[in-house]
Amino acid sequence: MENFKELPLDVRLSAYIDGQVGEEDKREIEALLATDPHARELLDLLNAGSDFGNQAFAEMLKEPVPLNLVRAIKATPASSDRPVRQAANSNVVSFFRFIPQAIAASAVLLLAGGYSGYFIGMKNAAHMPSEISETSGFEAPAGTAKTREIKLSFDTPIQMALPAIAVTSVANIHDVYSKETTRLAEVPASDANTLKTWLASSTGVSFNIPDLSADGLNFQGGRLVAVDGNPAGALYYKDAKNEVVAVYFTKGTVTSGQTAEGANQYLSGTKGDTAWFVAGPNSDAALKDIASKASAAL
Repeated sequence: MENFKELPLDVRLSAYIDGQVGEEDKREIEALLATDPHARELLDLLNAGSDFGNQAFAEMLKEPVPLNLVRAIKATPASSDRPVRQAANSNVVSFFRFIPQAIAASAVLLLAGGYSGYFIGMKNAAHMPSEISETSGFEAPAGTAKTREIKLSFDTPIQMALPAIAVTSVANIHDVYSKETTRLAEVPASDANTLKTWLASSTGVSFNIPDLSADGLNFQGGRLVAVDGNPAGALYYKDAKNEVVAVYFTKGTVTSGQTAEGANQYLSGTKGDTAWFVAGPNSDAALKDIASKASAAL
């Protein structure tokens, strides 16, 4: 692929997923994935978007054909030019009756495409045009020709449902990264401004890094992770025992409460359109206070 190396990483990974790269470019991408955690996380997000698009399209194909359209097709005579024209006109009318369904299907396909699936967890609403107007003429029996105008109005934006995030998904991620001793954070606390800008743009969540020093926690830094296929921010702290306490956040909803998973406990809640989680050792009695501060920072 010409100038392939100069393309943005997300575009190159999308081409890699689709099998549209040459052998040399493929080897280069695979070498990058083997050494770059950020590239692997981005690949996971793009794969999740592609899976979502395929599932949405498969569900759409299960929708039954409208009964009126089936009847119109069956009623089409096998011979005679004029009756065929009339049946075809009937089919055109039937088609325009189902323009709202066609527009809805097109919107789903647009949102569910492989690359655009990456951005779905980052958007709260999709806006349709305020009005769609089409004037269509069709041939009818002599003396009955008409021009029909169809107007479709969308007064209210179509709201995308926020994903429901499972505490177990966060627990699985925390179990992996909390065991890191040398690379707990991809961006260290010393570069907090870069970390904040990166996570805010990637997750669509505006936040401040909670100051938990009064709770005996030392901020280590953070990274971007994928929770249920959605981009999520992760902020990591360590206590006096060198145990890891973390704050996770992503666009979505979660049931508020406290859950024990293995050696850790998780407090969760939803603030606006953001699901947040605080993870820490079962022995940490200060997690409720930490969770309150974490929620206030979002």
